[in-house]
Amino acid sequence: MKKLVVYTSSRADYGLLRPLIDRLKKSSAVKPVLFVTGTHLSEQYGRTIDEIKAEHADIIGAEVNHSLGGQDYIDTAKAMSEALLAYAQNLQMIKPDYALVLGDRYEAMSFGLACATLMIPIFHIHGGELTYGALDDKFRHCLTKLSDYHFASCEKYRKRIIQMGENPDCVYNVGALGVDNALNASLLSKAELEKQLGFSLAPETYLVTFHPETNSVDFGAPLLKAMLKKIYERVDQHQALVIITGVNSDVGANVVRNEIENFVKSNPAKIKYFESLGMLKYLTCLKYATAVVGNTSSGILEAHSLGTPALNIGHRQDGRERELSVVDLVTTDNIEAFDFKSLSNLKKGLILFDQSSLFGNGQSSTLITRYIEDIVTRHQVPKFKMFYDL
Repeated sequence: MKKLVVYTSSRADYGLLRPLIDRLKKSSAVKPVLFVTGTHLSEQYGRTIDEIKAEHADIIGAEVNHSLGGQDYIDTAKAMSEALLAYAQNLQMIKPDYALVLGDRYEAMSFGLACATLMIPIFHIHGGELTYGALDDKFRHCLTKLSDYHFASCEKYRKRIIQMGENPDCVYNVGALGVDNALNASLLSKAELEKQLGFSLAPETYLVTFHPETNSVDFGAPLLKAMLKKIYERVDQHQALVIITGVNSDVGANVVRNEIENFVKSNPAKIKYFESLGMLKYLTCLKYATAVVGNTSSGILEAHSLGTPALNIGHRQDGRERELSVVDLVTTDNIEAFDFKSLSNLKKGLILFDQSSLFGNGQSSTLITRYIEDIVTRHQVPKFKMFYDL
């Protein structure tokens, strides 16, 4: 049985990885070991390692603390350099046969570098995507080149990975893990959700998550401010409810967090803030929301599968494939002119759809597990990674 270290640094990647981790634990070919780091260990970001311990304490192999980015770009560089050394030291102790990493964040970049330096073959999830509004875009492509096997979330992304010089035999279109969660998780009923939240949802409820645009000098704050002002009109005039979740530990996080904190203070009875809802409550909120608002990838992926429209604000997700359920509002004029009445009709139309998606049919974790098992039992990783020329 091969030892597979699974990297997680935030509530976002852990929420996506959960169904895959569950399947890997049942595998007879690999033994998953969780490598927990980043905001999971931070009180400021909700200390989500407690959630991981409640579910998977038996397979946690490392808890690695290092400073977090979020103040400025030097802060992020410092966090990356600390993480690289700490990750390499812990990987050397764990001695995994393979590593698995999802996404594109700066911490994940350090993990990929540590694995490559220690000659640990990498399985990478969600390569080939574009997010022009975030530094993550570059980190994601770097991780692709550091990795040996690739699990893309749609066919266009699979082809882009091959275009980057990766062997087609090592690149698989498996769909998105977020769609797995949306279609297969045992979500709460509306009554159960309201009981756990401690308040009732309104007929008009908005789920808001906004992260800094790290490729923008203003981090997208003017767009966020315009959107919050627009939503407040719904709160004020239509008794709408707003549920806001926490900000990533990115450059500009404090700027975004200050805007959100001021917004919450304006009407705490109708505007509720949670650093982290956890996957189950978040997806259930997403299901019952009138719309998800902000620039989170869940608006691109999970929202469609749950029949909920997404108001995608700004440029963080520019370049990603999207469903017709996504409404892009990329300027303050777009935001100010948007008619919220259109959301009810869009939501009604989505509820009737057949749950087909650009990003698979909810079988991603099954496919990834199957491919990993086949690779580790039948294949030997080549000594040299060859560049594939088109």
